[in-house]
Amino acid sequence: MKNTQSNFEIFANKLIVILIKIIYYFLKLFKKDYWNHHHLIVTIKDWKFSISWIDHASYAKEKEAHCNNLKTKLAPEDFVKEVFEECKKCNFVVFGFEKKSKKYLQFWLGDNSIKFDYPMIKDNQLGKYKYQVLGLLAESGFYRVNDLPEKVLNRKYPNGFILDKFEDGDKIVVNFRRDYEQASEFTVKIIQDFFKKDLSEVKLIVG
Repeated sequence: MKNTQSNFEIFANKLIVILIKIIYYFLKLFKKDYWNHHHLIVTIKDWKFSISWIDHASYAKEKEAHCNNLKTKLAPEDFVKEVFEECKKCNFVVFGFEKKSKKYLQFWLGDNSIKFDYPMIKDNQLGKYKYQVLGLLAESGFYRVNDLPEKVLNRKYPNGFILDKFEDGDKIVVNFRRDYEQASEFTVKIIQDFFKKDLSEVKLIVG
């Protein structure tokens, strides 16, 4: 049977195949990778358009420096909220202090949510605040759920938290989803009221 396709149709079909391949490799390039991905930065300033392509480690270091520079310029809750918003494309943020202090708060951000991870082990000072943190969660409308994987929190129990054992001790896990204000109020309360630290003493680590 004679081929009735015109040269234009043949060219169009080949073009579609090429475009599909390009889209496929583009999506493959942006596949979920917590540590080895890149960030496309597009900015418009003073009517000037710029575009840059930066590896994740460099991107996280830029965010870390930027946020550490804000801690004395903003009110405590505004500062913490800004950290979560600025670092939303990062994997984690840790609110630490000077080297002698073993107190810290860590949040995982890599799954498009703000997940509070509070490990209580022998080598840190977090266990002494366990019941204060649990009380604060209750005041904030959270409740404990048992024997569930962490990923279930957001889907089935949006206001649930896990108090679980792991190899080195106990831990509390809470998913604040994208509630920047609630996560900020919670963080400031622990740092100021429980740890008795000022936000100006915070040393952020972003990764």
